[in-house]
Amino acid sequence: MGGHIPDTFPHTPFEDYLFSYQTEETKILPATYLKKPVFLSNEWGPPQGTPKRSEISYWNGEIKWLSSGEVRDVIIHNTKERISVEGLQNSSAKLWPQYTTVVAMYGATAGQVCLLANEMSANQACCALIPKDRFVCYTFLAARRSIQSLSEKASGSAQQNLNKGIVQNHSIAKPSYEVALQFEKGVKYLIQKWIQNEAESAALAETRDALLPKLLSGEMELEKLDGVAG
Repeated sequence: MGGHIPDTFPHTPFEDYLFSYQTEETKILPATYLKKPVFLSNEWGPPQGTPKRSEISYWNGEIKWLSSGEVRDVIIHNTKERISVEGLQNSSAKLWPQYTTVVAMYGATAGQVCLLANEMSANQACCALIPKDRFVCYTFLAARRSIQSLSEKASGSAQQNLNKGIVQNHSIAKPSYEVALQFEKGVKYLIQKWIQNEAESAALAETRDALLPKLLSGEMELEKLDGVAG
């Protein structure tokens, strides 16, 4: 789950050009762009289904299981729940690959967007945009900038919900192949570094949480910690 990392990178002139159609100052689309439904730049992730809760063997396995509430985190490394290979095979659940952009569809998080740091599955309240190679970063950042407009499309009396059709047909500016390729080359390293930094931060936090009680209780002495964190 996400750490204390800013939701977005500092804006650059190149990014402002790419996303100028969404800024407050201008709604003009660059001449080389076409506004297209988001699915035209992505494969639609297969619909998910939750393994039976009554089957104990289907749960607490090795496969990360994302819920819509966890989509609040910008980058997803870990999940509260996990399912087993048996649970995956005996349900309609599917694995989504690393760098999949996920949109939450139900309830308080409807319209929220995250990026998968590694392969995982999810419940049916999440939908996946599995980007074509040159659109990995562009899809994620364009979707992040669409959170408000996606949330505004949610409807329902009891709770605000989206559906597959709304997300699938949500329009984003689709740049030319050349622009998308240049953007991917310039930004993917930053996304990967972001993921790496969050993973390292989580590992350090885990080490801290494990050692601090022992230090406070006197069970372990500071002098004996040399090399533990390394």
